Amino acid sequence: MLRTITLKRVQGSFIRCLSTTTTKNTNNSPSVNAPETYNEMEIILAEPSQMLPKPSSPDELKFGHSFSDHMMEADWNIDYGWKKPIISPLHNFSIHPGAKVLHYAIELFEGMKAYRGVDNKIRLFRPEKNMERMKRTAIRASLPVSIFLKRERPLRNLGQWRSGSCNTPKTGRS
Repeated sequence: MLRTITLKRVQGSFIRCLSTTTTKNTNNSPSVNAPETYNEMEIILAEPSQMLPKPSSPDELKFGHSFSDHMMEADWNIDYGWKKPIISPLHNFSIHPGAKVLHYAIELFEGMKAYRGVDNKIRLFRPEKNMERMKRTAIRASLPVSIFLKRERPLRNLGQWRSGSCNTPKTGRS
């Protein structure tokens, strides 16, 4: 059984943001209804049986192959802006074949890296650069950027990163 909790007053950085496939609004600019902040974020924690073994050394961490136990998602459409963000166990996407993201590349993705240091603290690798890059992509895709202006680290606080006990690379920052 999945556990669900609510986190109050959180702004987030998003792993996946999809545009909807249909809209009645003919305006091509970002929604004026796009929220500046979120008062609630749904968090569904992964059960121990859903978690994969953590890597035992930094050599096992490979781009595109090592993932967190959790992911954050938020949908957006031009009529209503951003919907409430959800952090949930890592899962596959269910997407309609006619979704714009598959045909017109209306998509944002940013794979932020995290490492656990020898002091057992989790460090994000260049999070400001990741958010700047995601903000530029949002502007190019005509998606509202207010959601990226401030960020919290809700996934980091779950303590479920795939980084295991691996050391932070020398180029990493807190």
